[in-house]
Amino acid sequence: GGGGAAADGGGAILVDVVQTNAPADYWQVYPNPVRDQLFLSDLPRVTEYVIASSQGAIVQQGTFPSQGLDMSQLSHGYYVLQLQDALFNGTFKIVVMK
Repeated sequence: GGGGAAADGGGAILVDVVQTNAPADYWQVYPNPVRDQLFLSDLPRVTEYVIASSQGAIVQQGTFPSQGLDMSQLSHGYYVLQLQDALFNGTFKIVVMK
């Protein structure tokens, strides 16, 4: 099996997955690049997040809100998003565009 067309997140481009132990479509983080709000489609369960700068400094952390994460305070650049819930964890690369 496998292959076929990529899932369509309403035309949104998903952020790059660096590493995860979750199933392929478990977390869909969008849009990429992000300006104000970062979304996690079909939030499966309570998910903790950490956002670190490209230098590794933590800039934001907490519980990922179901209505989307406010990214408006972050300046232009690359960030690393780490997600974790009761079952899985994942690391994603985010581009913030201003």
